[in-house]
Amino acid sequence: MQKYGVSKTYVEQIIYHQNEPAKGKQCVRCGKLITTYYWNRNDGICNKCKEKGILKSLEDEQDRDVEHNEGSTRGTDPNTIS
Repeated sequence: MQKYGVSKTYVEQIIYHQNEPAKGKQCVRCGKLITTYYWNRNDGICNKCKEKGILKSLEDEQDRDVEHNEGSTRGTDPNTIS
């Protein structure tokens, strides 16, 4: 402790927790081992799967917008009076 200027708690953590894996959780989508920090932060999903999910949701949203815009102009003739 004194040699390195660290606390007793820090030394105990190094001694007693050194055999624990840093990556102890699995991504719920792909099964990749991730740290507990990312597992908690992303609701059990690794960063790659999270990015894929965000990109997929953006693509789906764009597809819905295109379908909505096409549907609203179909069958309407600007020269027709209703």
